[in-house]
Amino acid sequence: MDYCPYIIPYETGDCRNASFNPGEDDNIYGEEYCPECRCVEGNYVALGSLPRSHAGCHRVECNGDSVEITIGETTVICPSEGGSLAVEGYAGYVYCPDSAVICSTDVPCADGCHGRGTCALGLCTCLEGYTGDSCGVVCHMTCDTCSGPGADECLTCKGSGVLVETTCSCEGLLYHPATGDCGGACEDGYLATEDGLQCLPDPTPTVLIEFLGQAPYSGGAATADHCFPPWEVVDRGVYFNGETSLAVTGLEVNPTFTIEMWVKPDADFTPGTLFYLPLTPNAYANLWVSDCLGIVLDWGWVRLETSRGALDSTVWQRVDLVVSEDVVDLHRLSVYVNANLRVSDVTNTLFNEGTGREEKWIGSIEGLLNNYKGMMYSFGYYPVPRMEVTIN
Repeated sequence: MDYCPYIIPYETGDCRNASFNPGEDDNIYGEEYCPECRCVEGNYVALGSLPRSHAGCHRVECNGDSVEITIGETTVICPSEGGSLAVEGYAGYVYCPDSAVICSTDVPCADGCHGRGTCALGLCTCLEGYTGDSCGVVCHMTCDTCSGPGADECLTCKGSGVLVETTCSCEGLLYHPATGDCGGACEDGYLATEDGLQCLPDPTPTVLIEFLGQAPYSGGAATADHCFPPWEVVDRGVYFNGETSLAVTGLEVNPTFTIEMWVKPDADFTPGTLFYLPLTPNAYANLWVSDCLGIVLDWGWVRLETSRGALDSTVWQRVDLVVSEDVVDLHRLSVYVNANLRVSDVTNTLFNEGTGREEKWIGSIEGLLNNYKGMMYSFGYYPVPRMEVTIN
């Protein structure tokens, strides 16, 4: 021990955390926890107890040059210069702070409003789509403003949605959750619910290539061709032997999409491509497995890498590449293994800017040697992002 003293803060030391509200039975200081509450000093205590010096949490309001402090059921009006005042119903005094200090515009907000609002006098004003004392709660996709994260906690609606009590709807018309608009038909990749009130992501892939103990085939408009024989077809899936690839034509790639694959790489794996597509005349996307069984996404000039051993050579695993719009002209790239997010980033690289190349490749890149070695059971393409990405 070096006998250097240090301070351990009280767990209930944050006056702005409303979850710390004390019980009525033992609240001898008349304390309260709220976004407008601040730490106030004094020796006041409920009648019947001896005054003692302490600091307590109380609601503080700035009113012109004066400060109002609420202690229990009593409101004390403090002069602008501060001072000691008696509190009705309590023994002792409250030490009023100087209003120039406690009412300053420099009072910080809790958690910096999470970067989702503006701060004034220590209070957050949240941007549309967020709520909470520190703007840390994300509204449901149907709400512009809200009191909580649920679909039934809307205050105002996105788009042309109509607020019915606290839920946004389209009063019998088709509802589009991505835009909040009513009427019309669902966008590509979405289906209407049975009640016709929502458009939800279509659970059926636009293109599905399955290997079911027979030669590869595809659904939808895509076609699958053998490019480098031989294929080795097994009871479940097909084996890529490091010299095999599959070209998928007729697949139109959206700006946002999901690619889902079930794979089981070889234990003696060498780097190999799972999926390849051209992005622009000078850039491409390549999702591949490294020699340490990690997953790497090369997207134009962006590279995302999972940790080593993200894949297992002994069991089937689901790998998802999800591309979702984050903000205007930006796309969030995310790689999942078994529906668990492994790596994510934002890029502004766009698609299909006159590449002149329509080929999409499974198992390799045409003309190169980094062929996938291992099992693959299916390849599915969805024209919408199918997994929600949580951003902390």
